[in-house]
Amino acid sequence: MEKLMSEIGEYVQQLFAETGDGHLHYHNFSHTMDVVNNSLEIARHYPLSGLDLQVLITAAWFHDTGHLFGTPAGHEEKSVLLMRNYFKDKNKDNAFLNQVENAILCTRLSYKPTSLIEEILCDADLFHLGTDQFFSANEKVRAEMESRTNSLFPNWLSTTWIFMKEHHYFTGYCQQLLGEQKARNIAVVEKQILEAQS
Repeated sequence: MEKLMSEIGEYVQQLFAETGDGHLHYHNFSHTMDVVNNSLEIARHYPLSGLDLQVLITAAWFHDTGHLFGTPAGHEEKSVLLMRNYFKDKNKDNAFLNQVENAILCTRLSYKPTSLIEEILCDADLFHLGTDQFFSANEKVRAEMESRTNSLFPNWLSTTWIFMKEHHYFTGYCQQLLGEQKARNIAVVEKQILEAQS
């Protein structure tokens, strides 16, 4: 498994290096690496190993590659196509590929995960909401959105606040580890909104 995961990581890194552009301030290879590492951290606290772990980490590597080839809308589906193309000549059975596809698609914001693998990947993808890295990450997301749409987002703080209030972690591990810091981050955003209005 380690050899395959290493090969996939090298492939995805090369994909970002060859195809990435200056618009991806947040959804870049650094974020992908964070999601892989977050996934491994969360998975260590659950009975996830073997093939399930391979599905999770494969999905983590590929989940945002679709950003390289189009707009944010529908990037998950593009990521699935890139993943399936990668495995085209690698003799992986369809059950494995389907699980990876489902995990990638579960990172859509409106999606509700239906398995532990999907829950872990969703939490790994938005891990930063409950860390002290949140504000720097959020500014990168904003810069990326403005760059890719050629538009300004004057209500970014309010949008951020709504998103964070509606978000919840699925795994008990992330709820316990990240809940308090996420609440503190929300409080800071609320304070910034009030200050901006006064």
